[in-house]
Parts: sequence; structure tokens; C-alpha cells
Amino acid sequence: MKFSRSMSAFLGALSLALPAASQVSRPTDNASITLYRGQNSVANFPIAISVPASRQWTFKWYDTDRTLAPESFHLILPPAMQMSNQHTIHMAPTQHRALQWLLGKEIRFRANEGEAIVGVGRLLDLDPILIRLPDGTLRQDIRAERIVLEDLPDFWHPHPVTTWSGTAPEGNYRGELLAQMQGIHWQILYTATWEEGKENSLDLQGWLEVTNPSDQWYRNAQLAFMAQDTPFASQPRPMVASRSVVASEAASPMMLDAAVSSQAAVDQAEGNTLFTLPGAVDVAPGTSRFPFLMLPSLATKTKLSATAMPVAQYREGKRLLPVQHDVVLGTDKDLPLLPAGTVRLYRTARDTATLLRGELLLPHTPPAETLSLRLGEENRVRIEEIRTEMVRTQKTMTTTARYDLRNSHVSLRSVTLSVPLPVGQKLTITSDCEKLAPQCRMEQPHASELRYLIDLPPDVTVSVTTRYHVEQPQ
Repeated sequence: MKFSRSMSAFLGALSLALPAASQVSRPTDNASITLYRGQNSVANFPIAISVPASRQWTFKWYDTDRTLAPESFHLILPPAMQMSNQHTIHMAPTQHRALQWLLGKEIRFRANEGEAIVGVGRLLDLDPILIRLPDGTLRQDIRAERIVLEDLPDFWHPHPVTTWSGTAPEGNYRGELLAQMQGIHWQILYTATWEEGKENSLDLQGWLEVTNPSDQWYRNAQLAFMAQDTPFASQPRPMVASRSVVASEAASPMMLDAAVSSQAAVDQAEGNTLFTLPGAVDVAPGTSRFPFLMLPSLATKTKLSATAMPVAQYREGKRLLPVQHDVVLGTDKDLPLLPAGTVRLYRTARDTATLLRGELLLPHTPPAETLSLRLGEENRVRIEEIRTEMVRTQKTMTTTARYDLRNSHVSLRSVTLSVPLPVGQKLTITSDCEKLAPQCRMEQPHASELRYLIDLPPDVTVSVTTRYHVEQPQ
């Protein structure tokens, strides 16, 4: 049905008969936002309400981006204010029809989406949009989404409108609006960067990555996120979350140390820890990253490890064993609590740009625990496994294996070589590792594994020969 000017005049006259609201607002600045797992987030918006001499007040909230769940709205008011009614209108005409209602009327507009109102004028035409400013000049550069629609009557608004009303003594009051946010995605990212030739230290940074799918800006916001200590930890009910109990002070905008972590733990009994970012931030449309942790020059210990073929499965010939390169953090200084996230490993070479070495998942790491990061295979350490003897009888199996190890890197030294052992059988092991002590040490942490701890000087080949004699059970 074609929209007529007479219908516009009728609705305009009807809107004049509506009671004027004491406060019409979509305030998204200075919000407190708490992020929970599963896209379950809570926003706490400060609001201001002016009550006239009639003692009747009305407050309206326009969800122009549909980022909040109206059924979750909870208005927190001072004791002097009494609320008698709350309702939400979900009628959703198109934005074009809403603009048709405003045709010929004074409107307000923004220079950019999400910014404060910067201009007023009279809407003269819609195709293209034509606005006459108070000084008589015309503007055609304002897009439809920049025109403020809060001046529409509720039943003609293209977005959900929630209205509260009640009574209070005349004056100005401040309150809060709590609401669940919809569609906010977030994750924890870490970057671990070390310089080539200095594998004994690295820089670790933690980032909170927030994806805001709407076009709405949340400026000057206080951000917090809930880190779960256990995968089955029960989350506190979002609508009763209180930011007043959260410690938001930190020594540096880029640092969150163990002391701050312990202050931010507001629900340890339920297996949760709440982190609050120091200072205020702007959550823009799209994806934003905010630093919450910086640990420069962390001392690390290099761990090189390889696994040989199981003794009971030896075959002919020889093979190279892949050597895994791990770095261990927290051996000399306690680490703070590290929420679960993704770690991206970067290596800075002297003559080239920073290179992405790999990516791995970091589990939730409690404070004061060591953390091992696997950097991948280390090609500069070579381990060759050679089977020199294998004799089988009906009841016994005797195998002799030699392991040749060579290190072509200056700073990498110790290698751990694991050999799986058969379980439930009588096993006799003889090795020349003890003759190479202290360069070679042999231990058996449990019945199914033999472990060699070998020190590798640069450009020196170390050979370890071991004989395994297995007797089958009777």
C-alpha cells in the first residue's frame, strides 16, 4: 500500500496527543560490559532521568542495532523513584517508511554512524535525501542510517522500543540499565615472540579480542571477562553481576600481574575468575583487541625431546627421529593466572622480518605453575636411530639399538630421548649411557618408558648404544 501524505499528517497529529517523555535516550557511552563464555555478555549502562513538577516520569530505550535482549532489561533506580509500568513495542516498519513519516519535519542527524548528534534540519526529500539547515543551505550527503529516529512515536519506530514510567519527586536522578548483549564474540589471544639466538627468553602478551557485529559504538567502556578455571564451572547469573566488587586498578595500562589477578577473582568458589581491563576503552563495530597482559623478557628453558620406536616393534634399517622443541616458562619466576586461549608464536630473525612459527591452544593455567609451549620440530638437532641386532626365539627377543645425536646449533644443548618399553614382560636393559656420564643419564620414570637425558655440545656427535632383552611370560 502506498504511503500517503494524509496518513503522515494523521500520525503527526496523533503523536502530538501522546504524553511527552521525560527522558528519551539510547546512551551507550560509559557502559560496563562483562563478557562470559558462550556469547553471554552483560552490559550496565548509566542513565539520567529528569522528573518534572508533575512527578510523572517516563524513560524510553531505543535498541537501534538490536544488540540487547529487551526481555532481560532491568532498570535500577534510586529508592525515591517508583516504577509503575514497563513495556516493549516490537513493531518493526521499514526504515524508509519511518523516514516518510518524518518528511517535512525537523530532524536530527549524525556526521558518522555511532557519533553524537551534530546537526538539525528539515527533511525535504528522500530520493535523494535532502535536508535544509537552519541557515538555509541544503545537504545531500547524509545517509539514511545517520538520521536520528528517536523522535518517532513508538508505534512507528523501526526498532524495538522499551518504555518505563512511574512517579518521583521533582528533580534529576541517576540510575542504571542492565541488559544481556546478543551476538558479542570474544576470545583470548597470546603472542609469544623471541629473537633468534636468544631462545633463553621471550616476550609474552595477552590480548582480549572482541567482535561487535553491530554498527553501535560503545565508547569509554569498562571491559571485564570471565575466565573459567574448570570446563564445568557454573557461571554466576549475568543479571546479578555487580561491577562494584571488581578491582579495576592496575599499576600499568598494559600490565595485569598476579596481585591484580587475585583481586579480580570474585567467584573462585564456583571455579571462575573475573578479569577487568584497566582504564576505559572504545568497543568499535567489528573486531577490536585490548591488551590485558604484558610479560617482557620471560626467562625460558629449552626442552628438546624425541621418541624412539617401541622395542617390541623394531624393523630393519634406520630412521631419523623428529625432535620436538618446547620452551618452558615460569621456572624462575611465578606466572600469573593465564586464561585459556590461542598462542601465536613469532620468531624475530636478525636479517629478516618477524615470522609466524606456529599456533597452539593454551589451557587454563593457574598462577605459579610452569607453562610449556611447543614450537614445533627442531631441524638443527639430528637423531638417527639404528638397529644393529635383533634376535628372536620362541621365548625371548634381543634387540640392540644405537642412537646417534648431533647438534648444529650453539645455544641448544640438552635432549630427552624416550623409548617405549613392553609392559607385563621380564625386561633386561644394558647401556653404555652410564659410561658417558655426566653427559648421558638414564632413568625409568615408569615401567613403560625408558628415558635418556643427553647433553649435546655443538657440532659433536654423541652415540648411545642400548641392548634390550625381553623374556616372554610363561
